[in-house]
Amino acid sequence: MRCSWRPTSARGYWRLPPSRTGPLLLGTALLAYTFGLRHAVDADHISAIDNVTRKLMQAGKQPVSVGFFFSLGHSTIVIALTAAIAFAATIVHASLPGLESLGGVIGASISALFLYAIAAINVVVLIEVYRTFRRVRRANRIPLPPSMRVRTAAAYGAGSSPRSCG
Repeated sequence: MRCSWRPTSARGYWRLPPSRTGPLLLGTALLAYTFGLRHAVDADHISAIDNVTRKLMQAGKQPVSVGFFFSLGHSTIVIALTAAIAFAATIVHASLPGLESLGGVIGASISALFLYAIAAINVVVLIEVYRTFRRVRRANRIPLPPSMRVRTAAAYGAGSSPRSCG
């Protein structure tokens, strides 16, 4: 059975032909839902809701529905963009069939370049972590930046310490 973008039912283009065990998109939908749950507790979302809540509390208002309206707005944008992409893909497929294969090559190339860039950044971070590990192992202590180092009594002057009264 071949998957295509032709309608397989009266519902439209989004549904692929079912397999023997059920719809092909069920696993993908479950994975997307799970990623969405994880995405909901990302730090940027939590901090955005927290910032708005704090701002409303400082203004003397009740921030009881901030999270609800944030999630409602976020979900609306996600659904609208998904529908726009599906609509655009349908139009492109119908009117420009040659662009479909070119778009696949360009999309795969951009994804590969992005993944290579992330891999290069990860290699740089790995090298820095390894160098720090070797320094710590050699010195038998954790190196601290100058702003975090504790000043000793000798650093305050000859024979005096910050606690001395006279």
